[in-house]
Amino acid sequence: MGEAANRVHIVKASGEIEVFNPNMVTSDCQDAGIDFWTAVEVAQEVSKRIKDGASTREIQQETLRVLYAMNPEAAERYKRYHSMYVRTSRNTIEAFDRKKIVESLILETSLPREIAENIAREAEAELRRLKLEFISAPLIREVVNVKLLEHGFEEARASYTRLGMPVYDASLLVEGASQDAEEVHRAMAANVLKEFVLLKVLPLSLADAHMKGDLHIHAIEAFATKASSCVHDLRYYLLSGIRGRKAAVPPPGDALDALLLAVNLLRYGMGSFSTSQCLDYINVFLAPYLRGLSDAEMSRIARLLLRQISQLGASCDLWVEYGVPRFMSSMEAVLPGGEMDGTTYGEFEEEASSFALAIARAYASGDHLGTPFSSPRLCFRLRDEHWDRHGYSTFLQLAHQAAAAGAEHLFASPRGNELQAGTYTLPADTAVSAAMLQVVTVNLPRIAYQSGGSDRRLFELLEDRVRLALEALMLKKEVIERRVAAKVLPLLDDSYTSTPILLGVGYVGLNEMLMAHLGAELHREEALGFARRVLRQMYSLVTQEGEASRRFVLVQQLDENPHRRLARLDHGIFAHRVAVSAERRGGEVRYTPASWVSEDAELPLAKRLEIEGEFHRLCHGGAVSVIPLREQVPDPVPLMKLSRRIAADTQLRFWKYIREVGR
Repeated sequence: MGEAANRVHIVKASGEIEVFNPNMVTSDCQDAGIDFWTAVEVAQEVSKRIKDGASTREIQQETLRVLYAMNPEAAERYKRYHSMYVRTSRNTIEAFDRKKIVESLILETSLPREIAENIAREAEAELRRLKLEFISAPLIREVVNVKLLEHGFEEARASYTRLGMPVYDASLLVEGASQDAEEVHRAMAANVLKEFVLLKVLPLSLADAHMKGDLHIHAIEAFATKASSCVHDLRYYLLSGIRGRKAAVPPPGDALDALLLAVNLLRYGMGSFSTSQCLDYINVFLAPYLRGLSDAEMSRIARLLLRQISQLGASCDLWVEYGVPRFMSSMEAVLPGGEMDGTTYGEFEEEASSFALAIARAYASGDHLGTPFSSPRLCFRLRDEHWDRHGYSTFLQLAHQAAAAGAEHLFASPRGNELQAGTYTLPADTAVSAAMLQVVTVNLPRIAYQSGGSDRRLFELLEDRVRLALEALMLKKEVIERRVAAKVLPLLDDSYTSTPILLGVGYVGLNEMLMAHLGAELHREEALGFARRVLRQMYSLVTQEGEASRRFVLVQQLDENPHRRLARLDHGIFAHRVAVSAERRGGEVRYTPASWVSEDAELPLAKRLEIEGEFHRLCHGGAVSVIPLREQVPDPVPLMKLSRRIAADTQLRFWKYIREVGR
């Protein structure tokens, strides 16, 4: 039996893999009140039946089948014992296991094992007396604390109590390698807020969907407090200044004032937006403040702008145009002092171009020590109208030089009669601003696993999950509207009724869904047609909701968290199927983001981008493709030519280059 165990690996509910040990089954049966010899006999039979890669849930099901064959009364006892589940602090749902209480007591309080086992046994009895199907990690901890107090272990109770997280975890955070005070504060606050959202804000159906992995609610710790991201229209603040709660910033009178206002806007916005902020057309809107400055002065302003934003410690994007786009030429400009006298932005073409070049050059050369800027991210639109302008080639070469060296610059190619503010697609006649309130991502591979090969069932589940995501987004909309009415979101308070508001439904693992359902990857023709059906169905379900100023949109998120988290959860439940369909990175499973083609697909880059670009058209909440650079430091000139071909020959809206093998 020992030799067989060495050849069989099992997948725990957390997604971790370990060697199967029949003694685990024996102990599990004994914990349920089954006598030792029966438990040993059951363990021997189960060890013959399980296969490599079986999940702990499958092992328990097999144990139950063996018990029913041997001793129905013992089987019922075992079934009752495993009928209580725990919503854990890791946002997963697992079968209750008393041993975990014992181990945590020993780890966090240093109680002797004998006492810890006694406390855990009494706590379990109390929990089972409640006859609850689901219990929470906080409830378990509360009951254990009561038992500690009953036995007079006050000091141990103080160590075991919760502060939004276990005292032990808080100690590791405070005393760990990263001891930045602000990071510690944010991490602790995020933990408390995440629990608050899951326990108090979300209905049980949504909380369970997130914890189980049907959905992923992005930045869940900010669900009850902030919107997700925003593209600011800087003109509004150049005209009126910033009305802060403690102090107001007046309309700027010169270039330095305008720069500081832009930075303060981003700093102030951190109280309203959890994920990112964007200043679009930054060089165009600041151009009126730059008239008369020398190249050296303009370079200084550009460096100061980058340096100040890099110190914010938040995700910020600056969209840079080369000059003034044709559609903005007739827009009335905001002038120093908040004046507007009929002068248009088209009259500041030279200043806008020179400042764009200064920003690109400053970013490419790094800070005063030559260290590359990691923030803000610069974003560049490639427009046909700019190619013949003097200096444009130099501007783009600098942008691609930085991208080749590792900068995560974003490149864009506007399509049709649309204006793209940040990565949001808006009609061209709207203000250049938008706010994304929330993104909820749907786990596509799980739908395939649960559909059992049935197209009808797959699309039924797809509709259910999308509607569940929409339910979460509607709830977020209500939360934000209450906070706007309470005047606690300063940068949304004044503009909420006029700013286009977006609510995003994301998706992950289209490639793995196709592998599980059809046995073919996205780049195969037989799978591509089915992928179109899936995304068009999602697009139809999402866009039929909302209204002109409150739009539900499909979105592709680059956030790594759901790609890994959802794959790990599926790996723990559908071990055999996920082990085949999920991509492995350094021993860890991971789903392919959104509708990207697998990095292992053997096809030309042009074909890869053609496929991915086809789905960009449906994602009006943003869609980005990533192009890996195989060379260590590529020549920026060929890279610039590649960008031009992408803009001309594909349907990609946004792309970026990464200097690493694989995506």
